[in-house]
Amino acid sequence: EDKIKKLNEYILKRIKRLLLPFLTVGLFYVIPLICIINPLDKDIVFYYKNFLNLKFCWHLWFLPMLFIVNSIFAILFINIKTINKFIILPILIILNLIQIQGPQSCIYTVPTYLIYFYLGCIFFEYRKFIQEKILKYTGAITLLMIASETCLYFNPSNSVLKLISASSMILLSYLISFKLSKYNFGSSFVISYLSKNLFILYLLHEPIMAFILKQLNWGTSYTPFINVNILFWATLTSCIIIAFIIQDLVPKLKRAIGLTHKN
Repeated sequence: EDKIKKLNEYILKRIKRLLLPFLTVGLFYVIPLICIINPLDKDIVFYYKNFLNLKFCWHLWFLPMLFIVNSIFAILFINIKTINKFIILPILIILNLIQIQGPQSCIYTVPTYLIYFYLGCIFFEYRKFIQEKILKYTGAITLLMIASETCLYFNPSNSVLKLISASSMILLSYLISFKLSKYNFGSSFVISYLSKNLFILYLLHEPIMAFILKQLNWGTSYTPFINVNILFWATLTSCIIIAFIIQDLVPKLKRAIGLTHKN
């Protein structure tokens, strides 16, 4: 009963942290602004319907998918002590390779992200071993990632290549983050601010990008290099300003959409 209670509490926290922002930001911020900035030959009801059906969620598709993955692992880890973690891994690999097909929806990306999530858990659990034994092979892992990405360019539907590429990228990201952790970047106000506000910046960025892209008249105004830089820095700056306004002037709104939740 205690395990079930903890599971229910965990899932409730995930609902507040992931699904509540998904609904509030999507319904009251993303859809209205996207329809104003970049209207298509559909009425607004079409966008709301497809959003709630998880068929067209813009960048927010990641939140319900992450909620499902989190919930599956929460249920799984209730009995994790009785399950060999290396039995779970091949099962997830098989699910990943099968690539379950269905209507266009973020739900059908779950098998792919289940294995990525699980690999991240394994890398974290064996982090000491990785730091002591695998760190010296960072260069080789980088080459493996580049090689798999190159092969994917010519064969983008190959599930095995996708798995190799993603696994090597996850491991490489962990190794790089471990190396960078030796440096005191946290003392920088900008880095510190960004690290504390990544989630709200993620929630805000899509409509802002759409507006900037429309103003740039992408592909005809400047060179790609200039366009990319304008898009990146203008989006980041705009998101930071809006986030600052929300945090300092509208704290009640922040609590309402779940951004103050710590877990």
